[in-house]
This record gives sequence, structure tokens and C-alpha cells, in this order.
Amino acid sequence: VESLANLPQAEPVREKGYDILYLVDDADEFVVNMMGKYDEKEFKSVNAEDLGLETEEEKQETDKKQEENKDVLDFVKEALDGKVAAVRLSHKLKSHPVCLTTQGPITLEMEKYFASLPAERAGKVKAEQVLELNAEHKIFAALKDAFENDKDKAKDYAKLLYGQALLIAGMPVDDPSGFSDLICQYMA
Repeated sequence: VESLANLPQAEPVREKGYDILYLVDDADEFVVNMMGKYDEKEFKSVNAEDLGLETEEEKQETDKKQEENKDVLDFVKEALDGKVAAVRLSHKLKSHPVCLTTQGPITLEMEKYFASLPAERAGKVKAEQVLELNAEHKIFAALKDAFENDKDKAKDYAKLLYGQALLIAGMPVDDPSGFSDLICQYMA
């Protein structure tokens, strides 16, 4: 529960005064999706693309920033070489630099569940991952600077941000040693 409560996507939901139901069992997401509503209240995941928490003005501002930073976001997607379906500026993130969400019907939790099944039953159920970046965070400013001045560094930053997002989401990092080496490279 503590790990879920600390998800970057939960921050704006708590700020707006909404209660959060923390689903910790594998079957929970499937059950909640089947229920849909409780007492006329619709269940929504903090990972949902639009929770309805933003004003129209805030949405327009995010869209404007998205367009202004299109080249950087396209570069990050390309640098991640097919690992994400999209890279976009987030309207969810407040104090965190990055989070991982999905588009389409398969969520990260569903992917984790199916990955835990024996191989012959699991199939290759994969979520369409979306890397969301916080345009107001100093890390995004560093990414933009690297994009403008050092493409190799910007590519490394993209990989670092993606690795962070995977870890926050409770997903495995493809190459833990390579990720660790990349962190050390920029810490030294």
C-alpha cells in the first residue's frame, strides 16, 4: 500500500481531496473493471489518461507545452527504440519528474499479472507503455538542454528516465547492469 501511495500519479488525486482505493491483489484490477461503479461513483485508475481533475485552461496549457516540446519528446521516443508507444508531457505529475502509464486496454498491472503466469498460459500480453514527463521539473530542463547541446547525453537521459519510470511502476528494468552503469557514469 505504501508503494502505491507514493506513486507520482497519486499525488494530484490526493491534492484534490479524493480518496484512493489501493488495489494490492492480482485480481483486484479485473474485479474493479467488471464492477465499474460503486454507489454511483465510477472507479478510475490514477494511471488513467484523463481523470477529469484538470480545468480546461490547464489542459490547453499542457497541450501548448506538448506542441512546443514536440521535437524533444519525439527524440526521447526514438531514443527508447520501441520500448514506449508514446512520450508526452504529463498533467498528472507535480513534484516527480517522470511516470509510466499506458494507452489502450492493457494496463501495467495486467501485464505484470500475465507475466507471472507459467509461460504456456501467459502468452505475450504487453501494455502500450507511455512515458510521461513533468515539463515543470528541473530534470526536464536538463533533458531539453542536453537535446539542444549533446544528443548522446540526451539519449542517455532518456534511458535513465525510462528506467526510473519502470522502477517506480514496479516493472523490471531490461538491463539492470547497464542501467546501473549509466547512473554511475553521470554520478562520477
